[in-house]
Amino acid sequence: MSVFQFIGLTVFGLLAAINLRNLLNGRAALPVSAAWLILTCAGAGMLLAPDESTRVARALGIRRGADLLLYTSVLSGLVITFLIYTRMLATDRQITLIVRELAIGNARKPSVVEVGIPDPIDGFGPEVDFFDGAASEVAGSPLEGDSE
Repeated sequence: MSVFQFIGLTVFGLLAAINLRNLLNGRAALPVSAAWLILTCAGAGMLLAPDESTRVARALGIRRGADLLLYTSVLSGLVITFLIYTRMLATDRQITLIVRELAIGNARKPSVVEVGIPDPIDGFGPEVDFFDGAASEVAGSPLEGDSE
């Protein structure tokens, strides 16, 4: 056994052990754990018997076992990236719905002080109060000439 095979088998063994622990603790679903176990066992098998991987590759129309490993790694990476992306989209949608519900549930009418508008008198403001003659005090008011 070469040094690379020893290191690779150690890594695959650790991955399989972590996967089994997550499955037993309920942190991973059975189909996902099964897929990871199949991948780790296949990787360990390719490390132990590299000539067999070449035979499998030739049966699939690929010349070398190393190329088969590369192609399956790229395809697996694409699938995993797509699954992570779709899960992130679903999580973003859930967060948006939760935040929207919280915003609607906690909505309140802002007070005049929070908005920064002076307190209006009769709904028009102090400079446009037509009911007590204050409009004639505003400079350039069209009502100034009406009183003469």
